[in-house]
Amino acid sequence: MEYSPPLFLNLLFLLIAAVLHHSTAIPPSPSAATFYPKQALPTKSGYLTVNPTTGSSIFYTFYEAQCPNKNTSKISQTPILMWLQDGPGCSSMLANLGKRVNLGGVAIGNGLTDPGVQVATHGVNAYNLGLINEKQKAILEELQFEAVGFVKSGNWSEATNARTNVLNALTNMTGLATLYDFRRLIPYQDDLVATFLNNVEVKRALGVNELLVFEVCSDVVGDALKDDVMKSAARKVWRVDGKVAGYVQRWESLSHAVVMNAGHLVPTDQGVNTQVMIQDWVLERGLFAGEETQDIQLIDLRVMFE
Repeated sequence: MEYSPPLFLNLLFLLIAAVLHHSTAIPPSPSAATFYPKQALPTKSGYLTVNPTTGSSIFYTFYEAQCPNKNTSKISQTPILMWLQDGPGCSSMLANLGKRVNLGGVAIGNGLTDPGVQVATHGVNAYNLGLINEKQKAILEELQFEAVGFVKSGNWSEATNARTNVLNALTNMTGLATLYDFRRLIPYQDDLVATFLNNVEVKRALGVNELLVFEVCSDVVGDALKDDVMKSAARKVWRVDGKVAGYVQRWESLSHAVVMNAGHLVPTDQGVNTQVMIQDWVLERGLFAGEETQDIQLIDLRVMFE
């Protein structure tokens, strides 16, 4: 059987990089493009106006689909995917340059999907790893209990502050270079991305206003999203071919899926379920369309994995 690329491999990719207070789009400079890595150059980049009155806008880089879908005759029918960085308030250009891969979808890595539960696990995890002792674990658990209390009462701003206190305490107790990976002996060098993107030639290649200063993480954006950090949504059972494949949480247009029986390389461990998840998310089917728990039927989805 002839293999045809699945829909989610033929997508347009839209990268929202950072919130910038400027509304004038500046076309990329052809001569400056040689300074920027060719494989990382977007099809188009510029500004999307947020508020014409204040002149605020969002900078974006756009990557067009490189493999036309045989079943899609019009480019307008190709789905658009977005990559948004965490923080909150950090720029997606960090991932664009630091985690450059051939993207076929969007996933949230290590995100806060059930903050009230997750914030209560830091102490026991650090203790089991030998990073803190029992006394320090008890101190962390008191701070965690406070954060969970704010979540339950719906005091979102204080819940975010309380979680920050937990993470700061954990950092001070362990002396870790970064909480992102306890194995690292030095912090991630995000400053190199900032230095690169603040280079005048790079700004010209991307069509960025040269007067603007790039920030890896914006305190302004972080403060605006502060009340949303610790919120959660109801969880539903997700099934594929009648078997439990994981769990899905949705809030308005945001979806979170847990794929069971998979390690970090999810597509390798659960190839079929991963494809069902991405395709149903893109096409807004099943639980990703907000419907009640149901079996998701497979139709010619096993071809690429057989």
